[in-house]
Amino acid sequence: GNPWPMAHPAPPTPAEEAMTLPGGADPTTLPFRNPKCFVAGSLHHNIAEWTKLAEFSNKGKEVLGWIVNKVQLSKFFSPFEGHFKGKEYKSDTPPPIILPNAKNCSQHYSFLTSQIRDRLEDGSIRLWGQVGHCVPPHLVLPLTVEPTKPRMCWDGRFLNLWTRDRHFNLDQITEAPRLLYKGGYMTHTDEKSGYSHIGLS
Repeated sequence: GNPWPMAHPAPPTPAEEAMTLPGGADPTTLPFRNPKCFVAGSLHHNIAEWTKLAEFSNKGKEVLGWIVNKVQLSKFFSPFEGHFKGKEYKSDTPPPIILPNAKNCSQHYSFLTSQIRDRLEDGSIRLWGQVGHCVPPHLVLPLTVEPTKPRMCWDGRFLNLWTRDRHFNLDQITEAPRLLYKGGYMTHTDEKSGYSHIGLS
């Protein structure tokens, strides 16, 4: 079947009301995308449907702007003056830099090769050019590996020096009474490649 089902947003329905709807509430009828068919940036598709969903959130206008226009990094920059790895900086935006990968990358060569190939295939990264034969990107930040999972990570500490701090809290159990109706229940999904869903500009 089609791994990318069209969303049909509707106002939230309390659990006790959903159970009385014709046919009842059958979780097996919920469409979920096939993670093997993941394509980076797909969040920017179906803007008309996202516009409907935005009405249900007090952050809907801001999030919809990201979906329509991508996330503009320049809006999150803040001047930095200080030191990083023994060098002094004073500028409004990050200067060009090329930083070496973490030492543990050499121990996970096969894993990193596989991860990079996968991300080239799904579109979350693109081939820039051969090292030494092209002009490098403005920032070349280090890769590292979190070995217990394992997980490929990039070290953004240099970029973070110029990034405005925007405080963010995950929902806690104390939020449940506000979100749940009597007789209701909650569930969750683990989104595939979360950081690759939305484009940056």
